[in-house]
Amino acid sequence: MTTLTISWRISTALAAGIITEMTNSEPDMGMFSQQGNQLVWSIFQDTAQLKLAQKFTNNDQIWRYAYSRLELLSREQGFREASDTVVREQLWNHLCDTLVIDDWLHVNYWFYVDWMVYLREPVCPQDPFKITVDSYSLT
Repeated sequence: MTTLTISWRISTALAAGIITEMTNSEPDMGMFSQQGNQLVWSIFQDTAQLKLAQKFTNNDQIWRYAYSRLELLSREQGFREASDTVVREQLWNHLCDTLVIDDWLHVNYWFYVDWMVYLREPVCPQDPFKITVDSYSLT
């Protein structure tokens, strides 16, 4: 699939409002609260926007970025479930279904096991996107 086709699919999803806003009809992201679901949806939106802006060079970067944001969110009081399997899989599925991740067969989905996430080490120490949970807004 060409980059143009992938960008068109993401752009179409943006134009249709699938990526730009979360409404009551949007899917449950697996969090225990609506606020948690909105924050995970924001991670999805940010990742899609960065893909459109060509800030990633490969699908592994996309997944590492998105997962690292879930990890950051899980460190916040009231959002610990962000690192649960169901939340991770919901985010993964949305990224793949909209072709933000366009070649899922060649993505190292389990990278975080090797990066010692469970010891609470930084997921991407060289991460150029130094943001925190506070940068996500609930609009």
